[in-house]
Amino acid sequence: MADPTGASIRIDDADLRKLLGQLAASAQDMTGLMEQLAAQVEFDTQRRFETQTDPDGNPWPPSLRALAENGETLTDTARLRQSITSRAGRTEFEVGTNVVYAAIHQFGGTVHRQARQQTLYWHHAGNTGSAAWRASRTFGDWKFAKKSRANYSEVHTVKAHDVTMPARPFLGLAESGMAVLGEIARDWLAGAGGLGAAS
Repeated sequence: MADPTGASIRIDDADLRKLLGQLAASAQDMTGLMEQLAAQVEFDTQRRFETQTDPDGNPWPPSLRALAENGETLTDTARLRQSITSRAGRTEFEVGTNVVYAAIHQFGGTVHRQARQQTLYWHHAGNTGSAAWRASRTFGDWKFAKKSRANYSEVHTVKAHDVTMPARPFLGLAESGMAVLGEIARDWLAGAGGLGAAS
């Protein structure tokens, strides 16, 4: 750098140029970073099925099945939860599911159900095979149950109808989630530049 007095200052920027070169090379292939970010988002998504909350921490509206069985919403067969996967590339990543009915749960909407025959299952503490029970048919203590836990069932004709599904977002990021990804990215860039973990 030239000085008005005629003196000069020499700056050795070899380390800086080396760092910039490493960051530029890393920016061309950030697969390692994308894999870390994808893993974090996939983990957060899986946790939502445990906490029964959306990305902002708001509780999902409970499903009728979950209320009837004292179970968990969106976790009847766990197919949706187990289908959450991630994919990482050089400059991007994806987290999602290939389950067809995932969208209606994520965004909500109206589903048209055709008329059909449906078997309903209940559990009752009494002896459902006794003549006294069949004569009284007291339903006060009945609870809907899964087939494996039921001791009574009936086949009903269900008329065609529309069902409105509330949104229960399980995919997405809140500000807190973005902050975590930012920390991961800063640590990765610091490592790529040979600086060690960011403080």
